[in-house]
Amino acid sequence: MKALQLHYTSCRRGQSGSAGFQIRALTDGIRPDEQREIERGGVYRPPRDTRQDPSAEEISRDFPRALRFYTLDSGRRAITRSSYVGRDYSGRWGNFFAHTLVLESGQLPTLWPIDLYEWEGWREGLSPEEDNEEAPPPLPSADLTDVTPADSFGFKELQEFLREEPGRRDLLARMGRAVLIGRAASRAVVIRDTPNNDLYWMACLQKIFPPQHAATLTSSTYQDDPRGCATINATTGETDFTFDEAERRFRFYEFDLTTGVHSEVPDAADDYPAVAARWMAEDPGRLQQLYEFLQLFDHREPEAALISAIHLFELSLGQGAAPGGEQLSQMIDFAARHATPEGRVRLLDVLGRAAELPGGLPRAEDYEPLLRFLTEGARATGRPEHRALAFRTWTLLVRHHLLEGGRGLATAETTWELLRRDAGAATELAAFLLAETIWSDPRLPRLSTKVLGFLLRVVWTCLELARRLPPWEQTETDLILAGLAQQTDLPGSARAALTVSGRSSEALLAVSRRLRDLCCAQAGQEKRRAATEIGRGLGQVLRAGEPAAAMSVRRHLESEQEWDLLFGEWLGLLNEPGDPIQTFSRYQKEILESFPRYAAASFHAVANTLLRRLSETQKTTISLEWLRSGDVDRFPENIAATCIASANLAVPLDPEGKEGQETAQLVSEAAQSRKIQLLPDRPLLREVWRAARTAKTSLSDLRLKQILGSVEKLPDDECAVFMEGFLAAALERAVNNDEHYQVLLNTAGERPALLVQPYLDFFKLKRKPLWSQSLHSALRFWLTFDSRKATGKLAQLEETGMRGLLLVLEQLGPADLGKIDSRLRQGQIKGKAADRWREMQEALEKRKHSPWNRLLRVFGRS
Repeated sequence: MKALQLHYTSCRRGQSGSAGFQIRALTDGIRPDEQREIERGGVYRPPRDTRQDPSAEEISRDFPRALRFYTLDSGRRAITRSSYVGRDYSGRWGNFFAHTLVLESGQLPTLWPIDLYEWEGWREGLSPEEDNEEAPPPLPSADLTDVTPADSFGFKELQEFLREEPGRRDLLARMGRAVLIGRAASRAVVIRDTPNNDLYWMACLQKIFPPQHAATLTSSTYQDDPRGCATINATTGETDFTFDEAERRFRFYEFDLTTGVHSEVPDAADDYPAVAARWMAEDPGRLQQLYEFLQLFDHREPEAALISAIHLFELSLGQGAAPGGEQLSQMIDFAARHATPEGRVRLLDVLGRAAELPGGLPRAEDYEPLLRFLTEGARATGRPEHRALAFRTWTLLVRHHLLEGGRGLATAETTWELLRRDAGAATELAAFLLAETIWSDPRLPRLSTKVLGFLLRVVWTCLELARRLPPWEQTETDLILAGLAQQTDLPGSARAALTVSGRSSEALLAVSRRLRDLCCAQAGQEKRRAATEIGRGLGQVLRAGEPAAAMSVRRHLESEQEWDLLFGEWLGLLNEPGDPIQTFSRYQKEILESFPRYAAASFHAVANTLLRRLSETQKTTISLEWLRSGDVDRFPENIAATCIASANLAVPLDPEGKEGQETAQLVSEAAQSRKIQLLPDRPLLREVWRAARTAKTSLSDLRLKQILGSVEKLPDDECAVFMEGFLAAALERAVNNDEHYQVLLNTAGERPALLVQPYLDFFKLKRKPLWSQSLHSALRFWLTFDSRKATGKLAQLEETGMRGLLLVLEQLGPADLGKIDSRLRQGQIKGKAADRWREMQEALEKRKHSPWNRLLRVFGRS
């Protein structure tokens, strides 16, 4: 590499043509604007605490040489080495000589700026013979191609420097961190130490960064003026830097080794400056290896992201734990943005090792950015070994996370699609994955339905790509189906498996049967239950697909007489939200009517499960419908009995209305044909109520002994209505006290309180004559009634009976009462009955003289 040269000093003759500070000589090619910048960059003022008239020995010892590295506005880089000379040609003190190299290509060789500090070509002044009145000749270009680095600042020497005093390594890390932070905050780094130590601090700070990164950092090994600071500056003694608190906190990052007071810099144990400083102090060879590794990247910006380069380097050596989380993402991002084409190929192998480290990546989601990098790289190179890296990484995700508790399903699904889409060579992918042992992993059966369903989809796809057909007969498929068969949610398992199986009737039927057989073999489930549970899942899959294809599958199931699988679809429908009767109506129209053989075998089971889901009202409605259609005749005894009992509830007790009669007859005939006892027998109650309303029927036509059990089973409200319409008419047909007793006994049941009002209404009936045989039967019954011997239920009606009789008797005149008395005497009443009659007569007499009855007589009531 060639460099242009420029000398600046106080001399008798230079480029100005006169004496004084000026450019003495230069190489052609340095532009005027560059010359002016170089003049400013070469200015040298010695520390104020040095002697103003130093000896040559003092100049060598106390006046540091300033090696300044900077970038010109033109973009070219320059290195200026300024040395204090002392007196100039006129004898005045303060002269210096600045020798500058302008790099033609704008770049350094593979060196750090400090490596040029001891370059043999530096000039430090003019000899008396040179400083004359003659015009100086142009300077030749300097050849830096074979420049050797300064021996004083090799990595071994820097290691020794850091170890000389405790804390230097950590301080270097803080300085390096300040360089990175200061670039963003426009705060230069300033170090004050002895002139010799300043050089080592500068060398350490430059060399903890790779050469290409250090080349972007301006630097000065001796800086006296704060106004023209480089990125990294060293100073010594007394200069224009104050090193006060304001300067230290706000203007610069200062490290004053003379006082031990430094600017505050955040601590970080494992950022780039910390790691690089540690390696420089403990293992410089590793740092040099890192810089060789960084040749894989087109990256020259000193920044915190360099820690990602370190992590990639360590990974390339197979050292450390598997990276994950933000660290891995940053490594991949660094590689993706900065790797050279050749470097990207190398980094595919490096990053491919990340998942191979023990335990794999710590988090499942860490695999996604890694697999994206690997698949994109494999697509770019087109090399099988790079595709295999991506395939292998995906299997490690499955092994370390998906099989271990089902973690990372979403990542596995996303990256699986990434492999299929980007990795290319689908048959390679299939062959690779099918050769893996993950399908026979003992953890597989313990996974969730979702995870097993996903793995089945992967296996199924690979088997089809590999032409190992049919997929449902392969070992890998069977192992996953065995895991699905052990799930508690069999419909969900079936749905997961059958969704993968496609829409072919053969595949769906084969997978359904295999799942059923595995459930029976492994979980010990009863075959029919297993089939119906799987059928529920199958039904959901069929309804989600094309209707024509679904009907084709159902036809295959019917032809194979797989009634339980078909029936499972009905169970699934029945469990969905909505009106069960509407669901049944659709199912009957779409399925049962389309598949008569299945309907013949399973209609009763469909009906039975439907009845269990219905309310009483719904059950009554559908049962009556099945009675009318004759479907009940297809049911076994227990279901038929349930339907008839439900339809019985639709029979109205009141005999009015032809529709009610048709329903009563339908229910009655069905019960008789099946020899089913109805309780309550509503058709019977309706019939006797109608008979009670018919004038010519006798008491025997009311079948009192038959209705007792039915009356007892009626709800209170219906029982009250029935008694209101039936009791009075029945009692009116009682011609003796025994018949009166039989009517009450067979209607009161266990709820005599419900008879109180209907019984009282019997006495209030309008009759001509006022006293009838039925009333006389009631009178004889209650006169002879012995509450001590009677059943408790009739005893509760005694008061009502006596009250009713008095109501009727008080309406009779003396003649009619005399006739009643005469009939009773002829009937030979005696004992307590006779006493009770006398008590009733006395009560009647008192009531006739009561104010109320006298008032009634005034208004003409007799």
